[in-house]
Amino acid sequence: MDSYVTDKVLTETVASALEDAWKRLKLTGDEEEAVTFDEETPAEKLEETKPYFWGKLLTNKQFNARTMKMILKNIWKPHKGVVIKDLDSNLFSFQFFFVVDRDYVLSEVAWSFDGAILLLKQITWSEQPADITFDSARFWVKAYNIPAKQQTHAFT
Repeated sequence: MDSYVTDKVLTETVASALEDAWKRLKLTGDEEEAVTFDEETPAEKLEETKPYFWGKLLTNKQFNARTMKMILKNIWKPHKGVVIKDLDSNLFSFQFFFVVDRDYVLSEVAWSFDGAILLLKQITWSEQPADITFDSARFWVKAYNIPAKQQTHAFT
């Protein structure tokens, strides 16, 4: 019983000391200042750091979205992971936790699943999924018999 009483007194003493310390706690002038962001930071820089994009699987066929997500994660092998969520029919959000992973996926050409192309688009904070138009895709094309004078970087 003595041990219980001693523990109770010790607990009350510690609690009282913490209450007293809390009452004496005051912020300094620097700590009270609000944090503000530099207004000159370009919006493009903010967008550049955002590791999100949307994708639409261009197909009318039934497909297994769970399998698609698993395969894409295995192919992309993101260093810090990716969360893929269903937004709508054939529409997905991709959240990366490392901008380099996002940039790799966006810079590669023509991702596909089950014979259907996966169109990708980086989002902005103001866009809604229903408002996004997926109207372009990047492809590698191999062309033969191009005249020498047109085999330039500008031509590609």
